[in-house]
This record gives sequence, structure tokens and C-alpha cells, in this order.
Amino acid sequence: GRIGVMFFYCTYILGDMRLMAPVMLAFQIGSMAGQFIFPPFALKLGKSRMLIISAIISGCLLLAIFLFGDTSMPVLYALQFLYGLAGFAAPITLAMIPDAVDHYELKHGIRADGTSYATVSLSTKIASAFGGAVSLYIMGFFGYDGAAKVQTAEAMTGINVAANLVPAVLAFVAAIFMFFWKLNTKRMEEISAELDIKRAAQADALAHGLSREEAEAAAAAAAESVL
Repeated sequence: GRIGVMFFYCTYILGDMRLMAPVMLAFQIGSMAGQFIFPPFALKLGKSRMLIISAIISGCLLLAIFLFGDTSMPVLYALQFLYGLAGFAAPITLAMIPDAVDHYELKHGIRADGTSYATVSLSTKIASAFGGAVSLYIMGFFGYDGAAKVQTAEAMTGINVAANLVPAVLAFVAAIFMFFWKLNTKRMEEISAELDIKRAAQADALAHGLSREEAEAAAAAAAESVL
């Protein structure tokens, strides 16, 4: 929802709606650079750690924009660029879905790729709609009046809160949740090895005419005996 609110930020706090273009351009350039440079580091640091780092840095930069974004345009451009750069975890998030799918298959014997990707896609759309609506409610709570050419000081604060402070808080909250993610690189190697054993044993059992239930039991036994 922040992108939509930035229009009000540029119009009323910066005083010129035309600044929306360069302000968001700085963010987009940083975002492209970040997603090109940093994701490979996930192989060494781990995906969840990269997400935590990204969320914390993003939250800090949003706080900086909230406090200092209207001091000068060079400062805002620099902060917007760095905020975009800090969003390098977007592709890493998508790369974590197969890990969850493998983990679920190991625990329950069901491969749920389609459901998992569809759920993530749906949750993103719901969050986008919810974020935009909440941002407008926050602005309204602070007294924003769409018919007024000049907003009150309280309304200006509300725009800044909706555009920067609330997203900063949500970024820090997101980082907290990632501490509960246990599928690190070592664990995924173990899961991959277990799945290879189970799949091979299951295929062999089916080839010898066993039922699916018997094949699954044989696969589970094979995995346990090896590990």
C-alpha cells in the first residue's frame, strides 16, 4: 500500500505531485540493483537470515524517511534508493516456497506445489488490497480531507505515518516471524536426501506390484533405516 500513499506524500508533504516520478524511480533503481546483487549471498548466509536482514534494514530506512525525508530532495532520493536496495529479499521469498513444499512432502507424503504457490499469490493480493485500504483509513483518522487544497498539520502527519512509519513497523514484525523458520541449508540437504531415499524405495515397491500404501510404508522404512 505504500506506493499509492507516496502520491499523497509527494503532493502534500513535498508540495509537488510531479516529484512522484523521480522519487519512485530512485526506489526502483535501488530495488533492481539489490535483487541483482544480494540474493546469491543466501547460499552462504541462508534464506531466512537474508530475509531478516532485508526486513530490518528496510524498517530502519523507512524510519529515516519518516523523520528526515522532507528535509531535502537529495536526502529523500538517497533514502529511497537505499530502501529499494534493501528490498533484495523479494526473489528469496519465492525461493523458500519449494523448501516448504519439500518439508511438507517429507512429513505428509503429499506434494503441494500448486497449492503453495497459489496461496502465496493470493496472500500477496489480499495484503496489497488490505495495505492500501488501511493506509487510507490512517490518513482519514488524522483528518485528511480530499476536497481541501491545503491539509492540516495533523493530516500531513497522518500521510507520513501511513507512507513510512506503519510500513517500518510491519517490516520489523515480519523479521520476527522469520526467526521461526527452521529450514536452513543444512536441514534442506537432509530433507532432500530423505526424499530421494523414500522416492527410490517407493518406486521400487510399486514396480514389484505392491499397493500404494505398502509402497509408502516401505519408503518410510527405507528412509528410517538409512538415517
